[in-house]
Amino acid sequence: MAGESYAIPPKDRAFEGILWYIKHYDLQGGDRLPAERVLCEELGVSRTALRAAITRLISCGTLESRRGSGTYVCPPKPLNIFQETWNYTQAVERVGSKSTARLVWSKVVYADIDLAQKAQIDLGMPLFCIRRVRVVNGSPASIETAHVNLSLCPSLPDHDFEQESLYDVLLKEGNVHVAHGKEHISISRLNADEAKLLGAQEGTPVFYKASHERDENDGFVEYCKSVILPTKYRFADNGEADGDEGGCRMADAVEDLPVYKQIRRCIAERIERGAYPTGSMIPSENELAEEFGTTRLTIRSAMDELVKSGQIRRVQGKGAFVGHKWFDEHERKGGFRQSVLASGATPSVRILARSKRYAGPYYADLFGIAEDDLLYSVRRLNCIDGEPVSIEMTLIPCLLFPGIEDVDISVFSLFETYDMLGRKPDKSIEKLDIEALGARDASLLNLEPGDLALVLECLTYDSSGQAIEHAKSFNRGDAGGYTYNY
Repeated sequence: MAGESYAIPPKDRAFEGILWYIKHYDLQGGDRLPAERVLCEELGVSRTALRAAITRLISCGTLESRRGSGTYVCPPKPLNIFQETWNYTQAVERVGSKSTARLVWSKVVYADIDLAQKAQIDLGMPLFCIRRVRVVNGSPASIETAHVNLSLCPSLPDHDFEQESLYDVLLKEGNVHVAHGKEHISISRLNADEAKLLGAQEGTPVFYKASHERDENDGFVEYCKSVILPTKYRFADNGEADGDEGGCRMADAVEDLPVYKQIRRCIAERIERGAYPTGSMIPSENELAEEFGTTRLTIRSAMDELVKSGQIRRVQGKGAFVGHKWFDEHERKGGFRQSVLASGATPSVRILARSKRYAGPYYADLFGIAEDDLLYSVRRLNCIDGEPVSIEMTLIPCLLFPGIEDVDISVFSLFETYDMLGRKPDKSIEKLDIEALGARDASLLNLEPGDLALVLECLTYDSSGQAIEHAKSFNRGDAGGYTYNY
């Protein structure tokens, strides 16, 4: 790469520059950006590049344009944290916003074949079905259609769920505590009825979320489908240790965790301390249930997570054993290749471009380096069974990984490379958004310009807390979605 320029591409400099400006000057929701002329001079970009960046930031809900007034910073979007059982109201209140609900309808139904399959419940199960429009600061943000196990709380139809929380009623009157579940997030567009309810245009891109909620005994509580405006709400993996991918810890106390997660943590700590050495057999589910004073189902939920993380291994007819490798709770388990191989498909990665560029103010702040320090930039096309599914763009501080450009990343994954160069990835923070694809990226994914992509942004840290990688992938909207167990 001798003789190359390290200059930041103009559109990237404008995009990153606006984000840096917002953070540097501590702009809050409702604050106005300076005039285009002032911003162009401040950031050293052309008006064309600036306008392209503003348009992009408007599309993902960071900025909003007010006719005749200018461009303003949007209020922070509430976050659905994957590690937590989903509570919409709390998520909204955390960012200082007000949440209300508008009831569309509610009724008692009985699970038909389609619903029984989707919710994984018995055919004919009585359900309390409720559809609500969720409103943030007076503006519609999502439509939520919930199917709740009526047998857990027969009084549900008697409540006003414009004023009451569904989970609060379940807890107070049914003694039902949602302990864990699974979410699948993909992208869609609003149909005519949904658009009318949200006061938006038909065809507007949205998150589509299907979630399954279960209690401490793994009993069915709720199946919920939601369409969510990406300009109003965002999904994130904060890297908390209790999630599958591991990472930064929230402030929740251990005693506030579901019982099965407390038990999982206790067993993991015993493995880490050597109380259960590598290769040794874990006590049986019956023995653990007696020790912890709980049910075998709860123990099984804890053991299932330990199996998924690689900390223990089940052997049919013999029991569960400590795995040959101890995986730190905070360790990100692998990337694209590993996840595809685990699904039984064949991955392939094509390197589209490799270069170096200056960090600039935005990434200098993100990585804690100087603005003129270099970043190693890698752009890749990921394929499954020969079909393109995502484009991934990765930035890595050269200062942290001298000689990284000499490693053949078509042979070794980036995470393997980081480990070889002395900085093992430890935790990651991930966020999901939706963006329309430009012509170049759409062509690579065999799509049309303007087609939607599910955007996964990931910041990875080593064990010292040093940020070592920023990655952003654009995933085909028709190639599935993002599933998370919590």
